[in-house]
Amino acid sequence: MNKGKNQTTTIQKDSVRAVDRAIEILQVFTFEDPEHTLAQICAQTNLPKTTVFRILATLEQNNLIVQHPETGKYRLGYEIIKMGAIAQESNSLKRTAAAEMEEISRVTEQTCNLYVRDGFERLCIAQVMGAQYVRRYSYLGARHPLYCGAGKLLLAYAGKEFQSRFFESVKLERITEHTVTDRAQLERELEQIRRDGFSVTRGERDASTAMVSVPLFDYTQHVVASITVSGPVYYFEEQKVASYLEELQRAAGRISRKLGYRCSQPILIE
Repeated sequence: MNKGKNQTTTIQKDSVRAVDRAIEILQVFTFEDPEHTLAQICAQTNLPKTTVFRILATLEQNNLIVQHPETGKYRLGYEIIKMGAIAQESNSLKRTAAAEMEEISRVTEQTCNLYVRDGFERLCIAQVMGAQYVRRYSYLGARHPLYCGAGKLLLAYAGKEFQSRFFESVKLERITEHTVTDRAQLERELEQIRRDGFSVTRGERDASTAMVSVPLFDYTQHVVASITVSGPVYYFEEQKVASYLEELQRAAGRISRKLGYRCSQPILIE
């Protein structure tokens, strides 16, 4: 009896060890290095060649790994791509941010918007109306310029190459008296936003509207969206802005971590 039980325990441990090793091998494949030889995988995992070869063969049989017929290098297979698509759909940006947006709107009593960069514009993909709602300044599916209001944060984190193309393609038109139309001034403001990690704008797209925006990061370590509190300018005095910003940063930290963002320093010390 004991002998049989011990054998079962050993088999279970071996099975778990095999799964751990398979996961370790799969994690070798990254955006930076999507393909690897058998020797490279062995070097990175410190696993014996025979073990790695056996696991790769099993993964290949299940379409989790594909071996290039000419180079012999391995890469992730279509089954992994399908799993990733399922995970992305079930854990989409909007779904991940939904509960936090509701809480932000409840606490601040202002409207909470979720924006993504779409070409040279920002696109509103989610919105929760606040208790202090006076009139709608944006709406679900609305597109607005990147160079004013909440769009400036997305433009600030878009990178120098994108910014160069943006300034070559987009005319900075004055929408209100507070809209920045000078490229040099706007570039200075974008640099300041990157240093601060947030943006505060007043009356740049709509003269009566103010916004506080913070970035959302995902597993690629890049900004994928901005989450924003917006409302009438008279609700955005300095003390209120500070409280809105604190609420946004805490929520953004939680959302970003759920999206797979990892960094050596916490997004916000809680």
